[in-house]
Amino acid sequence: MPSYLNSKIGRQSCVTIKNTGTVTWKAGEAGLCYRWYVGGRFYSNGIAVIPIMTDIAPGAVCRLSTVLAPITEKHKPLPAGEAICELDIITVADGKSMSKPESESFFFKTNIEEPATYVDANVSESKAALAAAKAKADKPYVTGAEEPFLVAPGGSYRIVLSVMNTSCGEWDKEKVCVEALLCLLDPAGNVMKEYKGRKAALALKENTADGTIGVFDGTIETGNMRLLSPGAGEYYAIKYTLVDKKTRTPLRSHTVLAAATDDNQRLIALKAPEKEDGVYKLPVAVRNAGIRRWQCADTYIAASLYSADGTLLKKDVFKDVLLAPSKKAKYIDQGATVRKTITFKGLPEGDGCYIVAELRDGDRAFGNGVLEHTNDRLILWLDGSLQAE
Repeated sequence: MPSYLNSKIGRQSCVTIKNTGTVTWKAGEAGLCYRWYVGGRFYSNGIAVIPIMTDIAPGAVCRLSTVLAPITEKHKPLPAGEAICELDIITVADGKSMSKPESESFFFKTNIEEPATYVDANVSESKAALAAAKAKADKPYVTGAEEPFLVAPGGSYRIVLSVMNTSCGEWDKEKVCVEALLCLLDPAGNVMKEYKGRKAALALKENTADGTIGVFDGTIETGNMRLLSPGAGEYYAIKYTLVDKKTRTPLRSHTVLAAATDDNQRLIALKAPEKEDGVYKLPVAVRNAGIRRWQCADTYIAASLYSADGTLLKKDVFKDVLLAPSKKAKYIDQGATVRKTITFKGLPEGDGCYIVAELRDGDRAFGNGVLEHTNDRLILWLDGSLQAE
């Protein structure tokens, strides 16, 4: 999200949205809204709701790129100074929030600047003013990313970065790229050595004006990587650097886990549920694809039952620890895979239902715990034929 906004000129922003429910959002039914807070108090709603004009199925993710305008619902600019923006997903028809009650809203701080402080490189007649604006400008920063969380030797992994251009000038797609370099880390997170493979060059898709978001796309190769201890997994980081003909600007680092296989799934249905003596059995595999160990005693797997229209019929038809703790096994290590069979009875008669399985860190969903992706769940549609005798 932008760290500053001109009081009369919006800036492009990129938001990643996930449908963590069990009902498909139809195009135009859901939308992104924003609210402004000034001086610690609510100030105004944003100028308009931004509809999501595509169907979003349960578990699906969409990326919404839009212009964030510091303008109130009465079409007046916000006052200069620090402001806080709250983002929410609402139903377009009646304005009701679609966030889960226990979820926290997404807030970010930004600074509203007077128009006089904004310098447009295309119309400015003062080279000194443009140079001053460039010197004052924020460093370009990543606003969104599609990147691996687990890598394996001999793999090829796509990376898509959305980067805010704050350079007071246009990025030329023929002259600007992002380099991605894989580095081995020690347990404290310090770089031990740089991976000796070819640096990945993520290409800029389109020329990108100042104040807008550029999308960089490419792949990183791990062909020459050798694991020191293949069974345990190792910490790596992908270092991103924005490169043009004159400058090299570090963007950020992204931590990944290197393991012998590139299975990046966390909660996987191994096969369809089977019925035996009136009990349904659903075998699943759970992989710790994060960067921390899980405690066996506090890592639960649970499943709830929903009707075909998304109504919760029964919460926690199954709940158990993922792996029973013992003297030999107190933790689930990074990169480890655990198999578990979920059992449940009494599926409803009719057209079908949903089984929604999730991991829990104690009583909390893993979305608030150690997983990199929030609210990872397995949403399984069971058609009516499974219930037939």
